[in-house]
Amino acid sequence: MARVHEVLIIGSGFGGSIAAARLAEAGVDVAILERGPWRDTLPVQSMGIPNRIRYPAGLQLATRGFKRINGRLLPRGGLTLSRYGLFESFSAGDVSVLCASGVGGGSHVYTALNDRPRVSGYWDGHHPDVSNDVLEPHYERVMAEMGGRPPRLEDAIPNLTASRYRGHDWLQGGDGGRQPAHAVQYPEIPGTSREIDWGEGIRRREADWKDGGLLGSRFGTKTTLDFAFLAPAMRRGLRVLDLHEAISVHRCRQTNLARYSVQAKNLYTGQVEAFYADHVMLAAGTMNTLRLLLVSRDEARGLDGLPALGRRFGTNGDHLAWWGMDDAEADFSRGLPCHGPVALRHGGREDDPFMVEVGLIGVDAFPMPDRLRRRLRRGVMLVAMGADLADGRVSLRRGRLHVRYTRDAQPVYARTEALFREIAAQSGKPVRMRRRPFTVHPLGGAVLGPSDAESVVDGRGEVHGYPGLFIVDAAALPAAPGGPPSMTIAAWSSFVASRFLEDRT
Repeated sequence: MARVHEVLIIGSGFGGSIAAARLAEAGVDVAILERGPWRDTLPVQSMGIPNRIRYPAGLQLATRGFKRINGRLLPRGGLTLSRYGLFESFSAGDVSVLCASGVGGGSHVYTALNDRPRVSGYWDGHHPDVSNDVLEPHYERVMAEMGGRPPRLEDAIPNLTASRYRGHDWLQGGDGGRQPAHAVQYPEIPGTSREIDWGEGIRRREADWKDGGLLGSRFGTKTTLDFAFLAPAMRRGLRVLDLHEAISVHRCRQTNLARYSVQAKNLYTGQVEAFYADHVMLAAGTMNTLRLLLVSRDEARGLDGLPALGRRFGTNGDHLAWWGMDDAEADFSRGLPCHGPVALRHGGREDDPFMVEVGLIGVDAFPMPDRLRRRLRRGVMLVAMGADLADGRVSLRRGRLHVRYTRDAQPVYARTEALFREIAAQSGKPVRMRRRPFTVHPLGGAVLGPSDAESVVDGRGEVHGYPGLFIVDAAALPAAPGGPPSMTIAAWSSFVASRFLEDRT
């Protein structure tokens, strides 16, 4: 029997989960296809989900750390290592990308920073129906639903930059006084960590400052989308089909079942299955949304046209470095998923990137010698984000994504590297950076705009020329937000869902 839904969403990250929650709340028949598994966390256990997979740790990092790796010398479609893998990597032309896999998408591995764009007037001027004022209510709602707040000194959080750099000679723990919210469950009593009822039967633990890092949050101290958005949506009828990987999207021409069919591989059985819907929302994450669109058009012939597809791809100016402070008294593997913003106290410029410190929380799960683990505890990652020009181009070459992106044409990289060098010089400690662009925040390639000549989606998030086909993830973002993009993706998804519901009624 054909599986037909009113709305089919591909992906369950910040784009897919928020759209699904809004539609389910309104009584829409909606289902999610998610290629990854449910993660075995305290909140998901309390939801009663039967098929759960633990985060990879120890030697499992070698077998279940990665779902797939993609590169020029690897097979078409990438080398699949584990259907349960937490990460996927792309070495795609001029850029390397790391993204996540699992129900809840990147919320499992992100640094829990919830913030608006750092670029002034970010949404203005891209489409007459979209503006900062129009999107602001959606930011307010999703940030309230995430339940985060800025950290306070009285929270007594280890390694918080606002505390460590208070009165520091040349660094400050902030960004001009602006502190983003952190979506974690702060302890009611500092120094304690209780298991609590978060509402509607969801159990999670207050932060003990040892959980919630880059390898997931086992006890729910970090707010992830699986329990924050999908759990209430499932109580309202949402179906989440985990371990179902979308392969291609087709406009239906020979059936009256629906406007679109989606071919997906059931990773439980290994069989390819067809799903039908009048409305499809793509939220597979930028790289996989672009791959899905390009494969559907260029190989499967399920779509055609889309002249602007692949254009205006960006990295959000991401630049990572390792600051080897080698402080024998420090343990930077404790604290928030991100220790907080850090900036020069004097001599900062308007074009400085937004920079945060990230400790290796969960480093005990890494399979490595104790000596190396101790050394990693004594340093931090410096993660910078800024407004790159987002002028890259993504194409499909022999079944593989290829990105053309001119790093040296992006002023943000030169400024970031100048800051890294200044930190190294002032501290007398090495700051090691890599030259090749590497991003965990790829964006664009199917951007918002007024016409199909220069963009892929219109002011409702609908693909030009394809009624009922929407893009609700970072592939649609018209420019780099210059800071953590999760709330911008979530606000866009909420906006598109609200427009869909208005048109539906």
